[in-house]
Amino acid sequence: MWILPWLAGATLCCTVATAQTLEAQATEFLRQGRLAEADVVAKQLVEEATTQNGPEHPTTARCLNDLGFMYYSHAKYPEAETYYSQALAIQEKAIEPDHPDLIRSLNNISMLYLKQEKYAAAEPFVKRVLEIQEKKHGPEHVTTAVCLSNLAALYDKQGRLDEAEVLCRRALAIFDKTYGPDHKATALSLSNLAILSQKQGKFDEAEPLFKRAIVILEKLLGPNDPNTKNVRDAFAAMQFKRDWGKVTPSPQ
Repeated sequence: MWILPWLAGATLCCTVATAQTLEAQATEFLRQGRLAEADVVAKQLVEEATTQNGPEHPTTARCLNDLGFMYYSHAKYPEAETYYSQALAIQEKAIEPDHPDLIRSLNNISMLYLKQEKYAAAEPFVKRVLEIQEKKHGPEHVTTAVCLSNLAALYDKQGRLDEAEVLCRRALAIFDKTYGPDHKATALSLSNLAILSQKQGKFDEAEPLFKRAIVILEKLLGPNDPNTKNVRDAFAAMQFKRDWGKVTPSPQ
């Protein structure tokens, strides 16, 4: 299933040279496992941003978000959550509710929780991004479709397969209408729906979805592309599971 990461962009939280130097230092400390020293540099970066822009400025929030992403990238999840939460608190008051920075922060927090398998914690953030994007772009936009796929993936992780299927079918219809039946996004959405159908035991529904996705991906990307291989392997696994279920145990 799809999860769409929103990567933090380059920050201008203080002077560019200062920000780049401090972020490089903090990143190197994290790489070496020197967390205490990384924290000192990170706090210095926040202080620089706060001094230049003020504690409630959107650029300060962007700096905090970038620091959160830095810690997330090094699997320092508690620290990442602290910075992400601080950034979001500022953005909630300082920028428009559909601003790209706010959407990025919501996505980053949801990714953080998903990485830790905290699905209930991630859900309100994933839902909120969907609501924002659907209001901003409309219910038939591809951005909305990606958000629908993300929420479907979350429901899948929670075992809420019927709810995931509804969202996945909506996303597929949007991709099919917007990009056409032979696009990569359409193929991957077909695969998502096939996997859900398989998990629900609907093997006869899943099979043509898998086959259609494989045909599209082989034509577009070739048989050896990782996307093609993943879908083909998922189809093979489903066939094995289905055929194994048909085997009648021999009498003892």
